[in-house]
Formats: sequence, C-alpha cells, structure tokens
Amino acid sequence: MIKWKVYINSLDETASVYLAHGEKIQVKETDKLVFEVCMDTDDFSLQGAPTVVVGDIPLLMTLQESTKQDFYIFSSKELISSHGARYFYNFFGESEVTLYFDNTFSDPISTTFDILARKENAIIANEMLSFLTENLDDALAICFSRSKKGADLLGDDEHKFNKIDAINQAFDYLSSAVHLFLRERKSHIQTDLVLSENGAPTGPDSVYWALTNLDRLSPANQDSVNIYFNNRGFHYEQLPKEISFEDYDVYENRVINTFLVNVVNFLHSLKSEYSTRAEFHESPSHSDYVRFDHTMAKFSRMVLEVKIKEIDALIIKASELRRVYLKVMPSKIKVSAVPRMTSYVVKHSHYKEAFSKIEKCYRTHAPDFSDNKLLLGLKNLSIIYELTTLILLHREIENVFQASLTVQNFRSHAESNPFGGIDAERPEGVINNHFVFSSSAFLIDLLYEAKIYPYSADSKPGDLIDTSNTNGSALYGKHHFCPDFVMKVTSKDKGFTFTAILDAKFKDLSTIKEYDMDALTNKYLMNIHSVGDNGKLKISSIDMLIILFAHTKSGTLLRRVAPRHCLTGQHPVFPQSTAIALNTVDVTLLNEHLLGIKKVVTGMFGIDSTS
Repeated sequence: MIKWKVYINSLDETASVYLAHGEKIQVKETDKLVFEVCMDTDDFSLQGAPTVVVGDIPLLMTLQESTKQDFYIFSSKELISSHGARYFYNFFGESEVTLYFDNTFSDPISTTFDILARKENAIIANEMLSFLTENLDDALAICFSRSKKGADLLGDDEHKFNKIDAINQAFDYLSSAVHLFLRERKSHIQTDLVLSENGAPTGPDSVYWALTNLDRLSPANQDSVNIYFNNRGFHYEQLPKEISFEDYDVYENRVINTFLVNVVNFLHSLKSEYSTRAEFHESPSHSDYVRFDHTMAKFSRMVLEVKIKEIDALIIKASELRRVYLKVMPSKIKVSAVPRMTSYVVKHSHYKEAFSKIEKCYRTHAPDFSDNKLLLGLKNLSIIYELTTLILLHREIENVFQASLTVQNFRSHAESNPFGGIDAERPEGVINNHFVFSSSAFLIDLLYEAKIYPYSADSKPGDLIDTSNTNGSALYGKHHFCPDFVMKVTSKDKGFTFTAILDAKFKDLSTIKEYDMDALTNKYLMNIHSVGDNGKLKISSIDMLIILFAHTKSGTLLRRVAPRHCLTGQHPVFPQSTAIALNTVDVTLLNEHLLGIKKVVTGMFGIDSTS
C-alpha cells in the first residue's frame, strides 16, 4: 500500500494532509512543506522509488530510517524549518503536484494545491497586471512577435501574426480602393430575353423562343400582324427581345464578397469565444492572504473586453464594406472562393493587392489568449515581475538612448553555441530572448535569460565563462549561470562598451541585503570571466551588477561603494554592484542608472570603460 502525504509547517501528524489523485488542498505561499511517501516492500519492488514534482520542479526524495520492517519511507530533502521548503513562495492560483515512480508503466498521481498569496504581494501584483493589461499589445509584440512591425504577415519561418491584424490591413485597403473597383471591375456580357408588345425576335435566342411557342400564335389581320411564318402573318401577345448587360457574378468578385461574409462570420465566432462570464469565489479563511483566482480573472476579462470592443468595431466595418461591394460588383457567395492569381488579377493591381491581403487573412492564425499568452498563463509573481521589467527596460532604453528596437528574436543557448546563442525558431509559448536597439550614437544588445557555461573546447573569443567551483547534476545538466538580463551598451563614436547584468527579484531591500547582494556579487562579478582573442581566459567583461527589486517597504537603493564612486556619482569605479527599486509607478532609479551608463560609454566621466 502506498501512502502519500504532506506536512505543513510542522512534522506533527496533526499538521499533515494525506494526498490522493484529483483532490485539491489549500496552502499559503509562505507555508513550508515536507512531502512523504510510504511504501511496503511489494509496492517498492513493483513501482520503484518515488519522485514528487511540484509544478515542473522535481524534488529530491531521500530514504528515511524506518522502525517498521519491510517498510520504506521517502521524504523531500528540504527540512521543515528551511526556507527552501517554501515551494510555493511568490506563487498564486493553482499548481499541480504529481507523484511519479521509477517504473514507467505506473500511472502518476496528481493533486492540486490552491495557493493563497500575501496581501502585500496582491497589491504589487495588481499594479503589474494593470500595467501589462494596459500595455498588452506592446507586451505581446515584444514577447511573441518574430520581427518588428511592418514585416510580412507570414514571416520568413512561418511565424504568423494575428489574424485580426491581417483583417485590419485588408479592410483598410478595401476601404481605400472602392473608387478603383468602381472604375474597373471584372464582368462579362450576358444576354437575356424580355417579353414585351414591342419585342423583335432577331437574335438566335428570341427566334428559338418564337419557334418553340407556336401554341401562343393567333391569326391576325393586317393591323395586328407582328410576326411572319411562311409568308403568312400571325400575332403574339408579347414577343421576346434580347438585351445585353454586364454581369459581375464572376470568380474574382466572388472572392472579395465571400471574404467579407466569411470575416463577419469569423468575427462573430471569435466574439462568442471571448465573451466570458465573471466567476467570483468565496473569501479565503486566512485574513492575511488572498486568493488570486478572482484577480487573474479580473484582468483576463479586462483584456478580453478590450478585444471584444475591437471585434465589434471590425464587425461594423466589415458589414459596411460588404454592403458597398455588393453594390459595386454584385455576385454570389461561394464557400470555396479561395483567392488565386488569375491572369485578370495579375494584370489589375487593385485586384492583385486585394487578393494578396485576403490570402494572408485566410492563412494567419486567430488570436489566442487562452493559455500561454502573458496574463492567462501567469502563476509565479517573480515571472510577472520579470515580464514587467522587460517591458519597462524596453521603454527606458528607447527613451534614454533615443534608440529604436531593430531586432527581436529567439536564440537557442547550448554549451556548443557561442555566448548569446544562435538564432532559432521560437518554441510555442516561449517569449523572445534577444533584442537589439540602435540609434546614430548607440548600439544596445539585451539578452533575456542568456546561459553562461564553463570553459570548454567550444568556447569562442568574447564568450562569457562560468568559472565557479560548482558541479552540475544529472537532473539539470552541466552547471551554468542564467541571469535575467545581460545588457551591452556600445558607443558607436567612442567605441566604448559597458556590460551590465540585471537580475529581477520580487523581494524587498532587506531581503536583498541579507540573502542576495553578496551571493549575486560573488556569482556574477567574481565567477564570470571572458575568452580573449587568443582563446585564453581573461578578466571579466562584466562592468556592473544591478539587482532590481519590486517591494519598497524597506527602502529603494542599496549601494556597495561610496556614493561618489557609484555609477551615478562623480567618480564611478567598476566593477560594482547595486540594488535599486523598480516598479510600474516609479522608474526613476532605472532611468538614472541608464543615464549613468550613457555617460560612461561616451567618455563624459573620463573613465576608460572598455571590454
């Protein structure tokens, strides 16, 4: 028999909860947890050793001494008194915890933990989520777009932009080109028979009608004769007359009118999908902690409500265009009217442009806010802070250096690749991690979560190298550093370069001072070197470590050197480390430090800062 339980804040049996597949339990983000799995000999020999996975992080399970013979007890390694046992610290919402066994044929056992967050975290989370919501389009473009705006909607590697963007572009063109289609539109000449007292059967169709309707003939006197057969006069009450007219029901026009109908149907379907109902949950029993289900739902709905309003506006525009084009070139609607370049389309630029934009609309994907796009997939407040920091960095870099974003893509990192990675196809749900800003005076490279590996035969000149005395593991592979951001600023005129590591922490100044400042300074300023042109290691090219933190309750700035020797002082020295507060309502310190870097690389401090 297998028993799986978790101790919460105490190893007392009264503080334990037995876990079963499909169940849900509620914990606070600050709770310290110890997982325990008990197995008898038969189960152990059949199932193998257990592994508990919290979210996507496997826990090391150690075998404990047992007073019972033929009985095995495995416990998670972190002690109940350890800060490392706070597995859900800075998390909120729900997280899955799964029990696996070494034998692959065993089905995993999963339970859900509903995590309550501290009120102070709730306040900052609300600010960050509000910021991401208000800047959602910018955030999505920075995180998920393959290239800068203005690129082809299909992309060079089949990364496709939003279908809404493509529809907007098609509508803009069709609205501006109505006069072109009025002046020149595809048609063919059709003939029709009209019966009237003044008809004249002179064409083949009208003659055929007269010959096939002889039963309508009647004898006539000289005054009423209107047709002759075999030199004898007869009378029809009405005679056929052939008329010619332009018929616009042709393939090229069907494509455009069908597209407008299909777009209206698609937009109504999308609106229905995004129209979500508000769901509210009961207040938590712990007064100092807050459930984030309603918080995330609130901002998720805000995002979708904005999108629904955009869709409503598009539906109105599509309906108006549909009405106009049905008047300009009336045609039937065909479900299978897929645009293809006929000889007529190729020869007429307004048709060719319209077909090109319609094709892109059909081939692009519908927007998706259901799983991995920013707000709806966020669980960890530290991750939200990193994304918020990424957006704020983009804005302040463009502002301080008067630079524009010229490159944004995804790079793959591996020990065999040079530092900074190599361009690769961005995996689904993974955000861009390489950004280049440029102006006439500066070039700025920004890397997100770049990996810094130990020295190897694959190391190349200019690579940053992890020189720490730390071993890898079978679980995580060869040891490497992975700072949140590496920023390299180069003056095009002076040729000076300044490299800074920025690490975002969802913490306050006191915690940074006690736990992070010394450790990160040693890690990033002492244990990183670079490869010289001769292939040998040389002094690190990292000039500065800037720790960014979210909570301001215990202060906003932590210095490691005298004020006049700080980056923002009169006589800065490098390398150095500092910690500054950064949040959505105050970017002053970040702005000041970026201005300091700008002065250093332009030589305004008189410091020879090269790398």
